[in-house]
Amino acid sequence: MHKCLYVSEIVRNICSKVRRLGEVDDSTIALEAELFEARRTLYHFALTCRSMKEPALDILWGDLDSLYPLLCCLPGLHTRTDDNLQIGRALRASDLDIFRQYAKRVRYLGYSHNKLYMHKDMVRVLCSFPPSPNGSLLPNLRFLSWESDDSEVFPFIRYFLPPSLLSLQLPGELWYAPKVSFTTFLRTYCPNLRQLVCASPNRAAAVRISEYICESNELEFVNCGLPSAAAVKRLMKLPSLKQLFITLTEDGSYEGYKGQFRPQLTSFAINAGGLNQVELFIHDLQLSPTHLQFGSLTLVEYQDVESFFTQLPKSFSPAKLERLRVTVEDVQRNPEITSSLYDLGVQALKGLFQFKNLTEVSLEHFRMSDLDDSAMSTFVASWPNMEVLKLGTGFDWRTSDITEPIQRSRITFKGLTTLVSGCRKLRVLGLVFDARIVDPDGFDFKFHTRNQMNENVVEFDVGASLISIPVPVAVFISSLMPKARKLACVTHCYRGGIMQKITDSRPRLWSLVGEMLRSLSVVRKQGRLEGNARWDVSSDEECD
Repeated sequence: MHKCLYVSEIVRNICSKVRRLGEVDDSTIALEAELFEARRTLYHFALTCRSMKEPALDILWGDLDSLYPLLCCLPGLHTRTDDNLQIGRALRASDLDIFRQYAKRVRYLGYSHNKLYMHKDMVRVLCSFPPSPNGSLLPNLRFLSWESDDSEVFPFIRYFLPPSLLSLQLPGELWYAPKVSFTTFLRTYCPNLRQLVCASPNRAAAVRISEYICESNELEFVNCGLPSAAAVKRLMKLPSLKQLFITLTEDGSYEGYKGQFRPQLTSFAINAGGLNQVELFIHDLQLSPTHLQFGSLTLVEYQDVESFFTQLPKSFSPAKLERLRVTVEDVQRNPEITSSLYDLGVQALKGLFQFKNLTEVSLEHFRMSDLDDSAMSTFVASWPNMEVLKLGTGFDWRTSDITEPIQRSRITFKGLTTLVSGCRKLRVLGLVFDARIVDPDGFDFKFHTRNQMNENVVEFDVGASLISIPVPVAVFISSLMPKARKLACVTHCYRGGIMQKITDSRPRLWSLVGEMLRSLSVVRKQGRLEGNARWDVSSDEECD
C-alpha cells in the first residue's frame, strides 16, 4: 500500500524541497542568487494561505546566516547605512513577542562577525531579551557556528546554547581568555553534542577540549586539532563516531597514540606539515574508513612519498577504503619542484595498489613525471572500480633544464587508451600525457573499437599536458571518450611567488580541443536522433 500523507505533511515536504534548491556553495554571486530565490519563494508561500504559512515560516527561518534577520523583525529598532548599523531605540515589551515568534523556529545559526552586520551592538541588544526556560534565546537551536573571537562578543555565546544543541563550530583561530574559559565549562553548556569543531586550539584549550571528549558518549564528528592520547583512546571506543579530523602542528613521537578504531568510523582526515609527520602518527593506529584524506603543507621527495604510501595499507583496511585524497598546500609556491627528486613513478605508488576497492583517487598535487604507458596497465589491474582518478594535473610542472623547461610526460596516446579502456567505470579523469604529434602525415590514427570506447567519462583534466595540433587530438579523445564534454587544463601558475598566466600555446590549444569536443558531441547526438527517426519511419513503412 502507498503511504498517505496529511495535507500539512505534503506542504512541509514541498517547502523543504524548495529550500534544498538553495543548498549550494554561496561563494559566488550566481549561487547566492539561487539561495535568495529559494528564500523568496518560501516567503511568498507563507503569504499564500494559512495551510502554508507555518510550514513555510519554519523552513524559511530554520537556518540563518546571522542574527540580523531577527533584528529586522523589530520595527524601528535600527538604521543601516552601507556597513554601519545603529540601534535607534530601547526594546519594548511588544518586541519580545515578535522576537520569540521567529526565534523558536531557528534550527541553524551560522555566526560571522564580518557578514550581514553581525557585530557587538546587535548581539548586545538581542541578548537583552530574557531567555527561554531552557536558558537560550533560540530554544530549538541544533547547529551553531560562532566565528567571532572578539573578547567583547564571544561571552554572549552562552545565550545561544540550549540543551538541544547538537553541533558546535568555533572556526575562529584566535583563542583569547574568554574563549579558552568557555571550553572549561563546555560540558555544562553543551552536554549532548554530536559534532564538535574547534579551529587551531592553543595548548590550554586543547587540554580542556580533550577532557570534554573523554567524558562524551555521543560524538559523531570531531575536528579539534590534535586531542590528547587519552581522548583519542576514548574516540576509539565510541560506537557513534563516524568522522574524525586531526591537525598535527608539531613533530613528536606520538607514542601514546596506539590502538584500533571501531568500524563505524567511515571518514578520517589528517592535516600536517609533511607526509612524514603523518606517517609517524598513524604508525601504531588501525582504522577501516571508507574515506581517507591527507593534507600536507609542504611537498616531500620521492622516497618520503613512497614510504608514506607503503605505510597506508598497514594502518588502513585495504578491503574497505573507497576514496583517497592527498593534497599539498604550498606546492605551487615551492621553488624546488623542478628537481627530479619529486618525480613519482609506479614504484612510489605501489602501496596504494593494495587498495583494490578504490573508486576515487585524487593525487593532482604530485609530480607524476616517471609514469609511462606500461604503468597504465598496473592502474587498470589494481583499480577496476575506479570512477574518479586525478594524477599530477594540479600544476605546470617544470624542469631545471633551461633548454626544455616544461616537464614532458612519458604517457602517450597508447597509455591513455589503456587506462580509459580498462577502467570501465571511470567518470572523471585527470592525467598529464604527451599529446604532441610530431609528424601529422605519419600519425597513425584509428577510430577506437567498441571495446575500447568508454562512454562513462564526462570530464577530462589534462593539467599542463603538451600539445601541438588540436584537431587530431580532439578527434582521438572524442573517439575514446565520446561522452566527454568538459575538458580542463592548467592556465595559471606561480612564477617567482606571483600568480601568472601560462604564456605558451598550451591553454589556447587545449581550449580549441574543448570546443571541438563539444561540437563533436552535438554532431554525434544529432546523428543518433536522425538515425532513430529514420528507423522509426522505416518500421512504420514495414508495418503498412
